[in-house]
Amino acid sequence: MGEHDLYEITANVSEAINAAAFGHLPWQGVCSRLLSYFPGSYVALLNQSTNKGTFNFSVSDGLEEQSLDSYLEYYALVNPWKRFWLGARSGTILVAERDDPAHQYKESEFYNDWMKPMGDYDAAVGLRLQLDSEEVLYLPVHYSTQLAEVYDGKLERVMADLRPSLLNAYRLARLARDVGERQSILSALLDRSNHITIAIDSRLIVREANETAVDAFAKGYPVSCRHGRLRLADAQLEKRLISWLSEACFKPRDQCKKFIVNSEKGMWIGAINQLPLIALSGLIAPRPLYLFQLRAIPPSHEPDRNLLAAAFDLTPVEVALCCSLVAGRSVEEAALDNMISYGNARQRLKSIFRKMGIKRQIELANIIWQF
Repeated sequence: MGEHDLYEITANVSEAINAAAFGHLPWQGVCSRLLSYFPGSYVALLNQSTNKGTFNFSVSDGLEEQSLDSYLEYYALVNPWKRFWLGARSGTILVAERDDPAHQYKESEFYNDWMKPMGDYDAAVGLRLQLDSEEVLYLPVHYSTQLAEVYDGKLERVMADLRPSLLNAYRLARLARDVGERQSILSALLDRSNHITIAIDSRLIVREANETAVDAFAKGYPVSCRHGRLRLADAQLEKRLISWLSEACFKPRDQCKKFIVNSEKGMWIGAINQLPLIALSGLIAPRPLYLFQLRAIPPSHEPDRNLLAAAFDLTPVEVALCCSLVAGRSVEEAALDNMISYGNARQRLKSIFRKMGIKRQIELANIIWQF
């Protein structure tokens, strides 16, 4: 395999990378193209989250699907080569037999339970590219130690020459993601000018805000923006919001959380829901984005008690309890307002929920404000 052959390999694999970047070829085709020049090996392309350790994207050729799945789900966590990669800079190429040979790990769980059952794939050359602060790309090629003398140097050269193509593919994927996110955000903000609407990511970084939100930022209430991050005047609510967003990453995107902000300066009803994920061709992961909304409740709002009672067959005490609760009073305070015990108030609230067919106080508020 001479210089001309190495040039041909790099050119053909780079061509496959460019085709995959534009969606004309599955990313697995890149692995297949590389594998065709190094028979007897297996090739994988992995995008790993540096924060969570989970994998955003994975394809391979020459590796059984079950083996890849078990690696992604568990064995990546106990991979002894993590030590090398954690200290490596972006663009680093590992030649296993030279830099970190497999024989020193033959007593490890990773080697005995994952590598050994597949046969002799102890030799490898791998490339690490740090895509951004949260994502890293790995391109490993594994093969037998008998092939190491032939493959090691050639693959190291090929990997070095493939770095620009992979980085260009990443930049293109990132551009497509940014444009898609921008369109999704602007579409979500459309026709929501009457109340505070802010597009944020899971770290509360503000991606876009409407004019009403910008005005609120200037006033510092009920929300503000500090160093590009959404801050809430209600610190406890902000903690709950962070918790909701961390949970939302693992739940259906149509889930919506609603809440009430109540203070001496006014009351707001709020909601947070996930925007549709941007469809990408691979290599990088879509980023979850969220729409945060606050709508001011007029302080003078008083529901029509007679209409409310007739609509849900509520007693006068139940109607009064409803009005106290949606005015921002706690159940205990509402009980004192209406001269009933706390336990009585809890029982009556259960009765109200049953009659209205609801389960939460935020649903109660949504109904009351319609009367």
